[in-house]
Amino acid sequence: MTWTELVFPATQDEQPGLVAGVLAPLLADLDRPGLFLRELGPEGATRLLLQVRDAPPDLPTRTAALPVQPTAVRAATVAPLGGPVFDGPGLDETTRGFLADTAPVAVDLSTRPDRTGAALTLMTAHLAAVADPARSGDGPPLSFLSFRSHAEAFLATTRDPNAARHAFDTRYTDHRTTVEAAVRAILLDGDPGDAAPWSAAARAAKPRFTAGFASADLVAHTGYTRDHLRERTDFADNPFHSRAGASEQLQAYLGGDPSFLATRLLTSLLYVTLHSSGVSLMQRYFLCHAIAKACESIYHVDSMSLLADLAVG
Repeated sequence: MTWTELVFPATQDEQPGLVAGVLAPLLADLDRPGLFLRELGPEGATRLLLQVRDAPPDLPTRTAALPVQPTAVRAATVAPLGGPVFDGPGLDETTRGFLADTAPVAVDLSTRPDRTGAALTLMTAHLAAVADPARSGDGPPLSFLSFRSHAEAFLATTRDPNAARHAFDTRYTDHRTTVEAAVRAILLDGDPGDAAPWSAAARAAKPRFTAGFASADLVAHTGYTRDHLRERTDFADNPFHSRAGASEQLQAYLGGDPSFLATRLLTSLLYVTLHSSGVSLMQRYFLCHAIAKACESIYHVDSMSLLADLAVG
């Protein structure tokens, strides 16, 4: 299988129109697995990369009829999540395959007027889809701790962590009713709403990803992650990350359990989708914080207590 990449320059404001008017129709016309990624090009210019598997020979003819022309058509150069953390002989096809399966979700999110509300639904549905019911029991899906971890990492590295946390908490309070209603509907009532396609894809992928890590077809370089964390000083005053980093048992689980690594890779693909669909980093960090707060409120639990329980087995 080969992947072809088409490059389309696009500003943030131009992206919804480009996705709806060019990329989505082209994918439908080609009838091939495909996905799009957003990245920074030369000199900070934003561009969308449309990747298509086994593109037909007449691709140049089809692209010539597009209302917006790609600046390049080439063999795919960007492998989703390829880098110092994830690796393995099956990584590129695994990540591209999943993003192709969920491309309609990315198209929908990218063109939504209320991208934040749609992202809230998507992220919450993801938690339920990747959770391990045996570990969660009657409580919240423990996968919500990954959102708490993501938010805490951001807060810990801001210039003024206390002020940043206060701003997030204030915003959460302002929107608490809406956020908790959305989280309840998905986690307690079992209704993923518009995120049902993502939920189904993530549930189906979890066993495959788990098997991939167990067989080393997929690899997570957790040693790199631990070394990177040890080199940081900005996590020292963050209770969540200090506790997580101090537990050898927890670190062994986070770095070696194939099921958890599958959840981690799927969650990273969720973040790729949010980014490619135009959800800003700040919005993502806030939503991670808000969904974690909602889980704590609805289930009457505390992230630190749950983390402590995991740390001692």
